Amino acid sequence: METDKNSKDIVSRYRRYLKLEKGYSANTLDAYMRDVDKLFRYLAVEQVDVLDVKLEDFRTLCSLLSPTWHWSSPGHAFSVGCVSSIVSRY
Repeated sequence: METDKNSKDIVSRYRRYLKLEKGYSANTLDAYMRDVDKLFRYLAVEQVDVLDVKLEDFRTLCSLLSPTWHWSSPGHAFSVGCVSSIVSRY
C-alpha cells in the first residue's frame, strides 16, 4: 500500500532529522517515536491518510489520550510539538 510506504518514509526521515540535525538523545528519539506511533495508529483507525492529516485530527487524538488535557499544559507540549512538527516539516 502506497500510504504505508509514505508513512514509513516520513517517519524514517523525521527520525534522521531529529538525530542528526537536532542532536536528540536516544531516549528523546524513543519518546518522539512512541508519540508518532500513537498518531499513526489513530490515523489508521480513523482511516485518515497521513498526507491528509489536519489540526483537528491532532486535537481529537490528544483528547482521546488524556480527557483532562489542555492545550496550554506544559506536560503535553512535548507530544503535541513532536507530532505536529511532522506535518509542518513534511
